[in-house]
Amino acid sequence: MGEKIGILGAGAGGTAFGQALGLSGHDVTLWDKEKTILNEITKKHENRRKFPGFLLSERLVGQAKLEKVIAQNKIILVALPISAQTSVAVQVKPFLKSDHIIVHIAAGVRGTDGAMVMDIWEDVMGISLQQVIIAGPNFALEMIQEKFTAAVIASRDGKISERVGDLFEVDYMRPYFSEDVIGVQLGGAIRHVIAIAAGMCDGMGIGTNGQAAVLCRGLSEMARLVKVMGGDERTVMGLSGVGDVVLHATSKLSRNYRFGVQVGKGVPVNEAVEQVGFAEGLVTSRKVAYLAVTHGVDLAIVSAVDGVLSGDITAKKVFELIKQRPKQYEFEKW
Repeated sequence: MGEKIGILGAGAGGTAFGQALGLSGHDVTLWDKEKTILNEITKKHENRRKFPGFLLSERLVGQAKLEKVIAQNKIILVALPISAQTSVAVQVKPFLKSDHIIVHIAAGVRGTDGAMVMDIWEDVMGISLQQVIIAGPNFALEMIQEKFTAAVIASRDGKISERVGDLFEVDYMRPYFSEDVIGVQLGGAIRHVIAIAAGMCDGMGIGTNGQAAVLCRGLSEMARLVKVMGGDERTVMGLSGVGDVVLHATSKLSRNYRFGVQVGKGVPVNEAVEQVGFAEGLVTSRKVAYLAVTHGVDLAIVSAVDGVLSGDITAKKVFELIKQRPKQYEFEKW
């Protein structure tokens, strides 16, 4: 028997996950501030802005009233950019009940203080919530095309993760489970920064050897931060770590990667944004660098990207400095 599921955000991610849920036999209601998109989804079964020409399941409908989406659905999938989550969580608060399950598909850290998505929602609500995060290499365009996608579903309660995983009955999705919500959330954030670093390498013409080294060392930095913040280092070897980085740091479908390419070529940051669009790593790099300082962790690549995007140093100069860092063991000796 199908479930009733609400989705906050009818962008690419929300629509792609909504389609997978609709094809799995669930009734899906999407909310978005853009009423035109909601009307298209309901009446024409299409999201022309994100996926023109793709027919959506008739189980997907739009709803402009946020309170109705919350009241009528016990499972709420949040597909909003990190910058919008605090304000929407405040609007949701009067209608949210303790038996709601909040499912996040957008990982990242808040630009003001570096808070992760689960912390943002619990801070606003003032109570512990049933929360899940879905992460991994899952470009929305390929999902809507029904190409194979694997994802990790993480929650503090494994039973909730499994319940959410059971919602996806389409053969093109393969869920895995985790209880390391810290590692999965951080991986989804740091991937943006590593993707920009990889793009910068491409833009500077460093070569695939150097690009691969930057990706590898970036993953090492991810593991160090995950560990010091209470997560499990093994998570970095999974879908939300290596999987996400391989996807976002090597594909031209990745906005962060394309943005990094332009910056590596010497294009000013504001012009690169105009050419490519807003890249999440612009905000994430500064806050991850801040987390590194506050936790006493050396994240050279993250700091380098932050320095370039802040205008403190050029991409070419920072790469020269990284090459001159002291020689060291690849891993801590034990």
